[in-house]
Amino acid sequence: MTYTHQDYVDSARKRFSPDRPIGPGFKSTAVYFERLVQKEARDPDRSQRLLEVAGFYRSLARIIPGIPTGDIRATA
Repeated sequence: MTYTHQDYVDSARKRFSPDRPIGPGFKSTAVYFERLVQKEARDPDRSQRLLEVAGFYRSLARIIPGIPTGDIRATA
């Protein structure tokens, strides 16, 4: 079985905040990486890279606040 990044984010969302669900999108992905940083105590280089990735997703969230919910299939 193959997993997409969104599958990992969804499963992490359930583990980290079962009482406060976060909708899909760049902001929730940033939160996912920020929480990974909190768990990563042994490798400061990895923590720094995770923070950079979280910052990247935060910047995307400012540009595109949410994932479009409409039908994106092309009509022919």
